[in-house]
Amino acid sequence: ILFFALSPVILIGSWWETRSANRKQVAVDSARYRSALRDLRRQLEYARSLEQLGRRREHPSVVEVIEAVEDRSSLVWTRRPEHAAFGQVRLGLGTRPSRNTVEMPSTNRTLPGLWEELTDTVARFTTVAGVPVTADVGECGNVGVGGPESVAEPVVRGLLAQFAALHSPTELSLAALAPADRWDWRKWLPHADGERLADNAAEAAQLVTWLEALIDDRTAARTNDDDPRPLPTMLVLVHDEAAVDRSRIVQIAERGPSVGVHVAWYAASVERLPAACRTFVDVDANTGRGRAGFVQGGLAVEDLAVEPAGLAATTRLARGLSPLVDSGAFVDTAAELPRSVAFVDLVGPDVADSADAVAERWHQTGALRTGRDQRGVAGLRAV
Repeated sequence: ILFFALSPVILIGSWWETRSANRKQVAVDSARYRSALRDLRRQLEYARSLEQLGRRREHPSVVEVIEAVEDRSSLVWTRRPEHAAFGQVRLGLGTRPSRNTVEMPSTNRTLPGLWEELTDTVARFTTVAGVPVTADVGECGNVGVGGPESVAEPVVRGLLAQFAALHSPTELSLAALAPADRWDWRKWLPHADGERLADNAAEAAQLVTWLEALIDDRTAARTNDDDPRPLPTMLVLVHDEAAVDRSRIVQIAERGPSVGVHVAWYAASVERLPAACRTFVDVDANTGRGRAGFVQGGLAVEDLAVEPAGLAATTRLARGLSPLVDSGAFVDTAAELPRSVAFVDLVGPDVADSADAVAERWHQTGALRTGRDQRGVAGLRAV
């Protein structure tokens, strides 16, 4: 009788003891869970820092590109047609989807509050800030920059600096329909032929006619859509107010990308850019920052830190590239004679560094007279 009378008390005590034990176990498990979550957060932060560093190395800044040319570093002309980065340039720094992913549990077997902490932690690392936002002319066809000239033109100079420094002139050629007074430095680039730098109506019409013929020839030579794009890739710089029929340039922008002819177009606003510029940068004159738009993916990157290049810096880059030759380029021995030959290549490098070498060569050819003529002046005759 006493046992039956105490049964409810025993049951209540057992329930209370189990409840207390469960609470303690939940507290212990929750502490372990949050500790593992903190560890996961540290791992993701470290992985994000490595990703930022790696992505910046993949696409160096304009400053790094200019320094590479000045130092003759191994970065110069490293992007080849067989590389995925060929034809890519860095528009600036912004926030992009992270390449790192976290595999979530297939089922939620934890408390709702703890599960929410996990999802919030993972969500914080789905994007990564301060990484290159890039344009690939092989995919988008053409790139445009919109904004007042005071802010847009330096951005375009930065893009051209990247194209020239990272791509060999045997695989990338440059043409321009832009004012000579602000783009005179382009003439130093080995990628640019003087005949393809137009700054007046007559030269612009001639260049556009040549580009149209190039596109027609390359299109006719293609047998199917799977054929690789012909080389060299042709990049045409276009100022929106170029002295030529706008419709003809727009047609070049529309038809050219499929055969390796691309346009880098800049205008006073993005509304002035042709629809063929499917990747563009809108530069804000007030903040100096930009917005990158990707028409093909329907995406935009806000608060873009653009990377302008000064005129003096790009001039140094162009002159630094001017004497360089791609030693790995194929040379056709049956090709026509070169348009020009450097004097040093003919007589040897010593004459460029030593006055004695010049005098010795004069003695060898009899060009230097040791005596004096009737006027008492040492004579020289032409070599």
